[in-house]
Amino acid sequence: MRKAAAGLFVLAAVLLYGCGGQAKTGADFQPDSSSIYVSGDGTVSSAIVETYEEGNYDTESLKAFLDGEVSRYVQEHPGEGETPAVSLKECSAADGKMTAVFEYASPEDLIAFSADQQDESVGLTSMKIMTAEEAFSGGQALGEFVDPQDQAVSLTDVMKEDKATAIVTEGEALIQTEGKILFVSKGTEVDGEKNQAKVGGAPSCIIFK
Repeated sequence: MRKAAAGLFVLAAVLLYGCGGQAKTGADFQPDSSSIYVSGDGTVSSAIVETYEEGNYDTESLKAFLDGEVSRYVQEHPGEGETPAVSLKECSAADGKMTAVFEYASPEDLIAFSADQQDESVGLTSMKIMTAEEAFSGGQALGEFVDPQDQAVSLTDVMKEDKATAIVTEGEALIQTEGKILFVSKGTEVDGEKNQAKVGGAPSCIIFK
């Protein structure tokens, strides 16, 4: 997030080593680059991963900065229900790498907060999470599908996994899933070992289980 990262690097002249909090995102999400994470229950998170020069840093000041950004946004965008639009779940810094993980009430909140923070790693204009059955019954133009090895698969084979989770997006982002990626829209780059897919441009779909 350009805005958050810029603030962090201003702070870095005098502070930063790490800040705590137990992430709800699960042990599978250990990002090594800025990305989005979607869990099996549809919970959405994102990570900022930035490098910094080694120095003498202060934990409390970093956490105060990130908490301030989140608090300001939540006050301006209270959302609905008890779950805040965005919350800071975890942040750390070590060996020249800073990582901050945020969790969202909805995919729409992720897109809005990322835009607020000028996060160029999240270039999505739309993101929906549903079952594969719902994705195909909604009349959306999802195009052709391939498996993680980029081999073409039939719609019949895809629909056999109708209870799997589908992520339907427009725009660009790196997305990691909690479960194994089964199928993606043709043209989507997949790293099967990391359960990651890079979507871009036209409407895209990731199906995982």
